[in-house]
Amino acid sequence: MKRFILSSAMLLACSAFYAQQVYTLDEPSERDKIVEGALKMGGKSPSGGSISVNNYYMSIDGVPSIPVMGEFHYSRYPVAQWEEEIMKIKAGGVNVIPSYIFWSLHEQKEGEFSWSGNRDLRHFIELCRKHDMYVIVRIGPFGHGEIRNGGIPDWIFAKPLEIRCNNSLYLSYVRKFYKQIARQLEGLYYKDGGPIIGCQIENELQHSAAPWGINYPSEPKDMTVATMDVATTKIGVSVQDKRSLHQKEGEEHMLTLKYMAEEEGIVTPLYTATGWGNAAVIGNEHFL
Repeated sequence: MKRFILSSAMLLACSAFYAQQVYTLDEPSERDKIVEGALKMGGKSPSGGSISVNNYYMSIDGVPSIPVMGEFHYSRYPVAQWEEEIMKIKAGGVNVIPSYIFWSLHEQKEGEFSWSGNRDLRHFIELCRKHDMYVIVRIGPFGHGEIRNGGIPDWIFAKPLEIRCNNSLYLSYVRKFYKQIARQLEGLYYKDGGPIIGCQIENELQHSAAPWGINYPSEPKDMTVATMDVATTKIGVSVQDKRSLHQKEGEEHMLTLKYMAEEEGIVTPLYTATGWGNAAVIGNEHFL
């Protein structure tokens, strides 16, 4: 065991405003071993590049790497200014851009999908590729992102279904959405030589929700959450000190969404989920 002693004078550049205090840092005599393949994640590009994850860190082309991510939501910004903003983000030292794909903006009317103008997802990803920026697509179906209904289309409200759970009718609509996304992203995945290295499934499931932007007269305001999770789900992001009583069902839903995305062609080296607030996630081989 090695022990390092640092004084507050060293830490605070001998500031006269702080009394000296001794801090002790212990270094373990034996470090944990780095285990490759601890997480069943990663992938290869056609040019021989690789992304891998061990029990400590991520490597790109065999070199330990720290991804620096900067959020940019393409559909919230004029398409004519996308490239300039991507260049600014890159100049700031960011090398990965995550972006929501808000369902409600792409299918405002049931069965009518729009991928043009400020919704041109493919063009956005191609611009990221042009400037050597990796991308993580946040495919939802619930995105939150402080958008109306958390990105769930208004017309879903009138359907006889439960959202954000393994309700078969709900999943049938989600699958159609995923299929549309996959078409837009065809050929742009890391495995194809493209910039898409990751995919986020759902967002803060069983932790956070948004109020529906529509409701019937004299009816209490509904939340964009499955009935089983109403008691524990918060409005927005807030402190959550307990897990849903239906944790298992939440994890099964996350796994269902992940498999559905893969089946429709959304295949990436990394899959992730926002897990704060006791949200539902899948560990080990499924999510980072």
